[in-house]
Amino acid sequence: MSDTAAVDELVAELHGVSSKPPRGSTPRYVKAVPPGLQFWAPGAIAVAEYLVRQSKHGSKFDPQVSVSEVAVALELPEEDVRLAVLDLREAGLVEESAELRSEAFWPTSGLFVEFDRHFLDFENEQDAIAIANWVVSNGVATIVIDDLSKTFPDWPPRCLNSALSFLEGGALINARHFINQKSWVMHSLTVTDRTRRFARDHG
Repeated sequence: MSDTAAVDELVAELHGVSSKPPRGSTPRYVKAVPPGLQFWAPGAIAVAEYLVRQSKHGSKFDPQVSVSEVAVALELPEEDVRLAVLDLREAGLVEESAELRSEAFWPTSGLFVEFDRHFLDFENEQDAIAIANWVVSNGVATIVIDDLSKTFPDWPPRCLNSALSFLEGGALINARHFINQKSWVMHSLTVTDRTRRFARDHG
């Protein structure tokens, strides 16, 4: 190192000037972990948030995506996305295509139960409590979801579906499923003693 370079380096050090190149922009997936998700890896949270925000109805298979597609959207290496999918799959929150060489995967309804409240502007547990209290207090035995939705007219299907998935995932109702359920995650629900107990405990 020349004397001039040494002097310049000493002056820079005295003035706190760094010789390191500036950092690039922070990837979009790097952010503070939302409260309640501390036990999830950051990559799994990022992939889950992507699925939550991309889903139109909050139902299984919605959306169907690929590892490469999500990697590009989140600015993550594909290996990180595959590890995130592995974490979510082993928790039962996503499923992967069984087709040879396919990298497609999709959410189960459990993913929305787990993550919706962290990334969307509703609380699916509180909404589930509201539904349970309404059906129990009104003596409902079975109700078609199209009819139930009229009781909560301000709730979009995405919101109602998340609450219904919460109830079904917790075995708090009996759900009936048909091929054509329109935009709902189930065709109808039947009240059980578990529904009544849930309403009693959260009334």
